[in-house]
Amino acid sequence: MAELSAIDNQISELSKRADEDKIPLKALQIQRKRLTGEYLLRELATSGFLPGYGFPTDITTFETLNKDSAELAQPRGESGGREDNRYQRRELPSRDTVTALREYAPGASVVIDGLVYESAGITLNWHAPATLDQVNELQNIRQAWRCGHCGSSGTSVLASPLDHCLECGARLTREGNRNKQYLEPAGFSVDLYSETHNDISLQKYVPVEAPWISAQGDWVPLANPALGAFRCSSEGSVFHYSSGLGGAGYAVCLECGRAAPMGYGEDPEETPAAFKRPHKRLRGRRGSGDDWNCGGSDSPFKIKKGVSFGREYTTDVLELSLVGLDGHALSDADAAYTLAVALRTAIAARLGVDESELGCDTKPIRDPNGRLSRVVQIFDMRSGGYSSLVAPDLPILLRAAREVLTCENNCESACQSCLLTFDTRFRLDSLDRHAALRFLSDEWIRSLQLPDDMQLFGKASRAEYQPLAEAITRELNRTSAKRLYVYMTGDPPDWDIAASPLRQLLHRLIKRDRILDGLPHPSGANGERIAYFLGRKSRTALSPKTDPHRLDRSREALMERVASLRGHSHNVAA
Repeated sequence: MAELSAIDNQISELSKRADEDKIPLKALQIQRKRLTGEYLLRELATSGFLPGYGFPTDITTFETLNKDSAELAQPRGESGGREDNRYQRRELPSRDTVTALREYAPGASVVIDGLVYESAGITLNWHAPATLDQVNELQNIRQAWRCGHCGSSGTSVLASPLDHCLECGARLTREGNRNKQYLEPAGFSVDLYSETHNDISLQKYVPVEAPWISAQGDWVPLANPALGAFRCSSEGSVFHYSSGLGGAGYAVCLECGRAAPMGYGEDPEETPAAFKRPHKRLRGRRGSGDDWNCGGSDSPFKIKKGVSFGREYTTDVLELSLVGLDGHALSDADAAYTLAVALRTAIAARLGVDESELGCDTKPIRDPNGRLSRVVQIFDMRSGGYSSLVAPDLPILLRAAREVLTCENNCESACQSCLLTFDTRFRLDSLDRHAALRFLSDEWIRSLQLPDDMQLFGKASRAEYQPLAEAITRELNRTSAKRLYVYMTGDPPDWDIAASPLRQLLHRLIKRDRILDGLPHPSGANGERIAYFLGRKSRTALSPKTDPHRLDRSREALMERVASLRGHSHNVAA
């Protein structure tokens, strides 16, 4: 309703203007028709009220309406295609937000139905900034940071920028490519008065930039701790961004939405040519004035320079920090990325999902031992629990990843039979299956198995990679198990059952009337009490510190409970 009210207010404002303003008015009327005529099914799916499995969950539109559009002369008919087609929204071209950051970014050329459209800006929030203090709040410009020490990343509000990493506490620097101010656009747009053409040889492409990915939580050692560790989280952070054709961000007018990439000249902070002179409003005149120029031309604080366009979302992330047989951590960037691609393929095959549901990458970090290394990352493109659920199968998945690397065509580095997919084509130079195979050797895979002295259940023994309480709950939910056997090893005096999370889990799983309590704690200080409780020491031989009456009551109550449970078992058997 807020969007509809804003359009109606602008239509009312422009209706009082002269005939020369009919183009912006007609454009707003078409936008209103698109908004009110949107299919309910498509709108609910786009807004997240209906399941979106197999479809993008975040949709960003590209406004192509300009003075050459046929819609200004003759409105489009009611036949708009399938109601659930989420790649067209309100009759506008649309992409998932991550793809749109690259394909629709200002400066890029977009070919639609044989015509080339030049993206010239973004659609901002409906309220234009009024003062300098309100600019950041109204347009929601945020800070994205990346730690140069541990590789962790995240975002924060610009009003409260972080100075120290939330993961390791290291000081965050603003040098290099580790700190960005970004804005998440609602959509992209052409200039209302721009001309379209059909010369595809003039197309411009915005380069693909690797996302910043970060998992949360403690590192868990592999079955063989000498080979590395991993961590997984359902609350990982993935930040996709676009810094423009020049890689230095964009200059954005916070008044009208016009934007231009920076970084073409020798000085990456040089103002783009579009803003070196008064610029026209992106979508036509507005207000009661006669000036076609945007109000941001006279207000320097409304031209925000060095801004990236970005999108952060929370999803499932798996990170592996691997160590070779020689004791050196994985540090080859190409080998690490190739391993990530092969592991993604193995995970998708095991879970029965499409590879496009998962993303992969690598980044430099300091491993749990403080060594510089490259971490292998797998993440869900849309949070579905895939990456955080495969930890128990890591040995199997790493073995399957090696099979993926063993290309049936015996290619030189990568091909369609092994590693080359729709998204990895952008990083073909980073794919080297031979480098990955040298690290993930047969001997390395064999070394990942449990040592013989830890195979307590024979050859079928497997390492458990999840916390004990989570693993027990997982298995109880997965099977029709009725009983849980807990085998405890080591010296009883060394047991710390009271502080163990396993004790709390057992209390939740066991019926209260089947819990046997009253036993003296098996510690060295309770040696005399235990001996009397078991009948190995007489009452007359007890020291004054031991209360025999209390022990007698506890033993009698315990024996009654045991007798009751035995009687219940006999009745069930009968």
